[in-house]
Amino acid sequence: MRSQAGRIVLALVLILFGVVALLGSLGVVDLPLVITGPNFIWAVLFGVSGLAFIITFFSGRENWWAIIPGLTLLGLGILVAGVIPPPYEAYSGVFFMGCMALSFWIVFLTHPENWWAIIPGGVLLSITALIFLTQLVDNGLLGVGVMFLGMGATFLLVYLFAKPVARAIWPLFPAGILGVMGVLFLIGAAQAMNWVWGILLVAAGGWIIWRTARK
Repeated sequence: MRSQAGRIVLALVLILFGVVALLGSLGVVDLPLVITGPNFIWAVLFGVSGLAFIITFFSGRENWWAIIPGLTLLGLGILVAGVIPPPYEAYSGVFFMGCMALSFWIVFLTHPENWWAIIPGGVLLSITALIFLTQLVDNGLLGVGVMFLGMGATFLLVYLFAKPVARAIWPLFPAGILGVMGVLFLIGAAQAMNWVWGILLVAAGGWIIWRTARK
């Protein structure tokens, strides 16, 4: 009964803000909410809708699905609102993609039987890493390499944790292919950054000294 009431409230909230957004865009109404700017009304619409879905998620275990649109809409609302400080605006895509990725990981962690959520969660997280590294360093190969490694790790997790296909071999094939592609791109990135080789050589020498000292 409580679940049905939550869905009704959610539907009414969506209808209300949908009507307000429609009337505001058509110029039919002139409300304070509308005249503050188009971004504000959409930010409120997305944000409140996202919160409604998140409340639905916590209202019952069977509503695990609600966290996906909840975090996605909430992240979109924050993105549209333009509240991210100017120095970090370039990372807005990272924030939004991260919210989407987080929603799928929450589904898997709270309901392990939904092992399929590992795949979109891992892929979105890998793309998030690509966007972040593209903004952070001037080396596109590094971001692509990390993205492919992340996708490979995603299928490795499917191999380890997917209950219906536990220990099935098929996830290892995309994991291996994507992993090899990631390593190749990272090698290309390292060649573009000569200082990386110096760090690797110093690390290798330090590791040899540490192993020798332990014997």
